[in-house]
Amino acid sequence: MIDIKEQALTEELKKKIYKGFSRHAIEMTGHDEKFDSVAFVAMEDTSLAGAIVVERFWNALHVKYVYVDEHYRNQGLGTRLMQRAISYGSEQNCPFAFVETMSFQALDFYQKMGFDLDFTRSGYAHGTSFHYLSKKLTPPIDCHIRHLQEQDIAVLGDLYFPWSTREETVAKWTGYLNEQQRRTRVACIVEQQGKIVGYGNLLPFSECPHFKKNRIPEINDVWVYENSRKKGIATALITHFEQLAKQEGYTAVGIGVGLYRDYGAAQRLYFRLGYKPDGEGITYKHTAVIPGNKYPVDDDLILWLAKDLS
Repeated sequence: MIDIKEQALTEELKKKIYKGFSRHAIEMTGHDEKFDSVAFVAMEDTSLAGAIVVERFWNALHVKYVYVDEHYRNQGLGTRLMQRAISYGSEQNCPFAFVETMSFQALDFYQKMGFDLDFTRSGYAHGTSFHYLSKKLTPPIDCHIRHLQEQDIAVLGDLYFPWSTREETVAKWTGYLNEQQRRTRVACIVEQQGKIVGYGNLLPFSECPHFKKNRIPEINDVWVYENSRKKGIATALITHFEQLAKQEGYTAVGIGVGLYRDYGAAQRLYFRLGYKPDGEGITYKHTAVIPGNKYPVDDDLILWLAKDLS
């Protein structure tokens, strides 16, 4: 006769259960995708400031615990820990990351980090709910991002730009280099295998009225050549600018996007990376549009988005 009784979950009992799970998984799939947990810790001298614990679960990245000591909160440490964990997941070729959280915990934080809310289940004690979120991951990009140099200008001039002549392109990048030397622009080049495949800029002093008023730097003029797209290069470049902005002490960063179809891919990318409308509406040539007036639908008609970096 089989008797069922309550007992403590000892280490010996856990080993027997997990061994049974493992054996069944191998019988059914030929694999046992159980990996040990990995912790990334933040230390100040000998004090634990924070930690994140992750585990590869059938090659998806399970974010199990995120902890920041109360003395180190609201300083961006949780964001840095999550970014390190996400990088680990990408390095391990995990297709996505997932996390569970209760309604009183960190839902907003995970959504800010680019996790999508897949489902919510209510009915838990004290009026609480359970949330499951996931985030698609991309493998690490084999590219090199660096500051613009004088010798790049001639190379950029020889590349094909359908909207400008070689002379116009050279003049544009010469101006960018001059502004970089005056510290009013950070112009970056993306290279793969020694070839320029994209570029972008970070403007400490944006012309967007809302950004200028609130000291929000602007990610500007991001471009990836057509045969190098859909490989994560734009994401890597934007992430690079976010890190530069954080190093300079900024707590937010902004970006503008056009409204017609050619900007569709950029719109989807920016929203996926956690950028949201700044709430100030649309501008035309950096001036707020007036309801009832007519404006050309061109590159100067911009919706401005911002992302919290804290």
